[in-house]
Amino acid sequence: MSCEALFFTAPWCDPCRQAAPIFSEVMREANLPSTIVDVDLTPDLADRFGVERLPTLVIVSDGVLRGSLTGSRPKAEVRSFVDSALGEVDPPVLPTVAD
Repeated sequence: MSCEALFFTAPWCDPCRQAAPIFSEVMREANLPSTIVDVDLTPDLADRFGVERLPTLVIVSDGVLRGSLTGSRPKAEVRSFVDSALGEVDPPVLPTVAD
């Protein structure tokens, strides 16, 4: 199972510039692969994930949206969102060994 964070932003977006360092720090701490997505260059991807406001943070697991957070938020709030979204990802079911 693969999880990834997408940070939807634009060069002209002031709140995006404020949120970017927090996003990067939380992703690094969570050891979560992440991509910064410029909505002006990839509007189809923004549409696919229903991005209507910037900045928007999206957590995706195996192509399935697990959660999204909009706006510039404090680090603790972003971390709580990420932890919650990752917690919704079901752990793999491992086969058991018969006795």
